[in-house]
Amino acid sequence: VPEVWQPGGTVQIRALWENLGVAPHYEPTVVLYQLYDRINRRYIWGMPSAVNLETLLPTEDTPVVVEDYFRLPNDLPPGSYELRAVVVDPQFIRRPLKLALASSRADGSYRLGNISVGD
Repeated sequence: VPEVWQPGGTVQIRALWENLGVAPHYEPTVVLYQLYDRINRRYIWGMPSAVNLETLLPTEDTPVVVEDYFRLPNDLPPGSYELRAVVVDPQFIRRPLKLALASSRADGSYRLGNISVGD
């Protein structure tokens, strides 16, 4: 993930996904990438990834690479943000899916890093 984003620009998020379990994930989910204001901890922007977790099989030896390209809003305010990922069911009935990442937050999201939005 690039560390500096520009309002109205395009950003690429490249992720490696791997199923370390014993079965595929059978229920529909959506991976959302989200920006949170680092000062107010307020949600600012988000977009769904193209990854389909139901297709990740535990027998694969190498991670699946998923490259998402997002067009950023022109009015995205300059500032410092925390980039998070969260895996939710499309109807938001169940709690977010837990991943094998150490950066989990109380809301079920995972901190991926900090980014800056320039002028």
